[in-house]
Amino acid sequence: MKKFLVAFFVIFISLIFVLTLKGNYGNPTSSQIYNEQKVMGQPFELSPERGRYALTMSLAQDHSFFLRQDIAKIVTPDLGFFSGKYTLLVSPGMSILGVPFYLLGAPFNLAQVSTFAMPAFFAVLNFLLILKICQQLKISFKASIVGGLSYLFATTSFAYSVSYYQHQLTTFLLLSTAALLFSKRNVIRLGIAAFLVGLSFWIDSQNPIFFIPLIFYAVQTVIKVQRDSRYTKIFFQARFLLAVLGIVLALGAYSLYSLTVFNKPFQLAGTLTSVKDFDQNNAPIIKTLSTQKNTSRFFNTRRMGHGFATLVFSEDRGFIYYAPIVIVAVLGIGELIRRRYEQSVALIGTVLFIFVLYTMWGDPYGGWAFGPRYLVPIFAFAAIFISEAVDLFRKKIWFNLMLFGLFCYGASVNLLGAITTNQVPPQVEAVALGMKWNYMLNWDVFQKGVTSSFFYNTYLDHLLTLNVFYLVILVSIIAVFGFTLFSLERNK
Repeated sequence: MKKFLVAFFVIFISLIFVLTLKGNYGNPTSSQIYNEQKVMGQPFELSPERGRYALTMSLAQDHSFFLRQDIAKIVTPDLGFFSGKYTLLVSPGMSILGVPFYLLGAPFNLAQVSTFAMPAFFAVLNFLLILKICQQLKISFKASIVGGLSYLFATTSFAYSVSYYQHQLTTFLLLSTAALLFSKRNVIRLGIAAFLVGLSFWIDSQNPIFFIPLIFYAVQTVIKVQRDSRYTKIFFQARFLLAVLGIVLALGAYSLYSLTVFNKPFQLAGTLTSVKDFDQNNAPIIKTLSTQKNTSRFFNTRRMGHGFATLVFSEDRGFIYYAPIVIVAVLGIGELIRRRYEQSVALIGTVLFIFVLYTMWGDPYGGWAFGPRYLVPIFAFAAIFISEAVDLFRKKIWFNLMLFGLFCYGASVNLLGAITTNQVPPQVEAVALGMKWNYMLNWDVFQKGVTSSFFYNTYLDHLLTLNVFYLVILVSIIAVFGFTLFSLERNK
């Protein structure tokens, strides 16, 4: 029965992503992307999507990490310049993983759509990983489903599952590592976990920092300490040192890539010379030295107060406006710590590391973005504590009604973002431009009948209104969540 239910939810979630996936029919050329698909509501409205897709195009078409000039033009202002060649200012991992999806869709004239489906694919895997971790922590199956659905549809995870962003991949690596470490330990599992830590550097250069609490958890599981009146003895099984080969392999491969492309073993793409734009003669306009990036300015503790307020309370990026269901996780923390202390500390530590890191980030807004996109991995870990809270308060009517209400609110807001646009300016820029700065901008776009949904624009535009399309999806999501929360038998 449990396998049948898991299959049902995977199919249902996949169907929702198919309906909301951003895109247009065709294999867009660089010229089409630059001239037609950089506007609001189009799949390449923002530079993160354009940049990673440009490198995927270059790898698939030219088998090169350097970009032809026609492709490079669509990447600005995230374009790097090295030895007279153009490259991406972000890590290449996501673009590399996107190549098989690109090649799979290209023969059917769906290269862009199939490539954008990659984050949705990993989002489904993240749902399954949440179920797995909850099972390891002895959280009921019903509660884990509730937590997983909350993560996918009632947080900003939704909008970044149907567009070409790295957040679902980062989340997948974190959840996979946690699931491996919470399993019965052996050298192979620890080695794979170590490999995933190193692989995370390929996705985003700051990612390995997020794994520090999980690394500490792994270390303490293989070290035993015995104390007596005179001595403290530390025991360590040397065979577990072999697990370190995992991270050595992943980082060694990156070093080889960097040495081949940049002639340096660990060149951070974000520190390369930046190209602002191209002039009338197609010559690159290099950013001034004062605006160039360097690693010493990525994080600053003086920004923490502003970053905290931005990510929690602000109307443009605060999670209490976009994903208030996450607050429910607080109710599950105490009980999970009591039952599974070491694992809980590892999970909470990961959440705190990610959150504190981004409060110090130079751009806590995430550029022009829908909600707090940097917190997507945090929302996945919060889903585990939401699941624990569901188990703890499952018989409390007030709790179930509160959770259901918060889910309905979160799903309605984040579905709106998923089918319209991620191009939402932070308030500091929006005021000067005379624009709205939160999901009310998405509402205006929605009321104009503009949607980024490939499925609606391709197959349903002449059959039903966008309002009906939105309501059908929203009611379906809420109905499935409500049935799970109120009706499904508790099953561990």
